[in-house]
Amino acid sequence: MAQFVLSGRIFDVVLACVLIEIAVLAACRLARARVGLAADLLGHLCAATGLLLAARVSLAGAWWGYTGICLTGALAAHVAALRSGWERAHGRGLTPLRRTFSPRS
Repeated sequence: MAQFVLSGRIFDVVLACVLIEIAVLAACRLARARVGLAADLLGHLCAATGLLLAARVSLAGAWWGYTGICLTGALAAHVAALRSGWERAHGRGLTPLRRTFSPRS
């Protein structure tokens, strides 16, 4: 079992589970006549995939730049997911605080 974890194969199993989760969620949304996954959910799943890939390539002993690329991709996906959730919760644009604390209100 230790060899299975230290070789990085455990991350392959988890990545396969994440891909299955994406497929199941997409199928459920299509069955309910909704097209595509919610952008923030897909962003969070992509961020998790980037983190898993970073751990996988790091354990495999690959070039350190691959780990950095995976982490940068995970960060970009996470920021996109947060922005999508923010826009959905507060309307379009990233300025809800200005509207909340404006002197006219």
